Amino acid sequence: MKNLSSSYNYHPFLIPLLNRLNLFSTVTESDAHQLDRQILDRRQFSRGESLLEVGEHTDNVYVVAEGWATNEIITVEGNTCILSFLLPGDATPVSSSLDAASDVTVKCLTDVSVVTFRANDLKRLLANHPGLTRAFSIMRMASESMNRELLVNLLAKPADYKVAHLLCELSVRDGQARVGKGISDTLRLTQLEIGSALGLSAVHVNRVIKRLQQRGFLEVRPRWIHITNWERLAREFQFSSTYMTQYDAGRKKAPSRGAGRVVPLRDQPFASGSRSARG
Repeated sequence: MKNLSSSYNYHPFLIPLLNRLNLFSTVTESDAHQLDRQILDRRQFSRGESLLEVGEHTDNVYVVAEGWATNEIITVEGNTCILSFLLPGDATPVSSSLDAASDVTVKCLTDVSVVTFRANDLKRLLANHPGLTRAFSIMRMASESMNRELLVNLLAKPADYKVAHLLCELSVRDGQARVGKGISDTLRLTQLEIGSALGLSAVHVNRVIKRLQQRGFLEVRPRWIHITNWERLAREFQFSSTYMTQYDAGRKKAPSRGAGRVVPLRDQPFASGSRSARG
């Protein structure tokens, strides 16, 4: 990938999205400039607030710039079911032309900053910029791959493996939008949120977390979990990030070396105020 440089100052809230898109397909300086021009506004939400409610109609697309959010549903019994996590660089669907109400609530797990695009404006931009279209399309494919992996995780693995795989996945994802960092070993999660994502009771999650702590995999504090040795945790519970990174444009196609291995992520090319690309 060739080096890029520019005097154009991209808004800092856009950088995580540019970094994530560039994992999958080269985002040119022109593409990034045009995407920056389409920003409708920049907003900040507090922990517990909703970006979008079930049944709400919107023609906006929200892209997380800072913080964590979830796609979730409240069951008729009042239980929260977390369907997926939105981390920096992740976006809500571009679906305004379908005029469909949201079937999920997008809620903030932490304080969250977002950039907002008008969905139809974004679609017109993608129609005229094939590089961006490719990047957004592959990003969606990567998300679908993660959803399939989660389904397997929920249906076919014991609780210790479910928790370990979720923690390993989120640590890789959180690192993807950060310049020069492949893995984030400190996660802003509670045990209740882990249970809501994996269909486990709070008591069950607590027992699993305690076992992982006793074995030296984790340190736990209020509202965060620190992975003390990611490689060891991944190896012990047979986690491989290939399902997430198989679409990485900079990844060499090589035979799998088995579980417990993170596929290296490319250095990220975008930084606020200036840009360079490596790889």
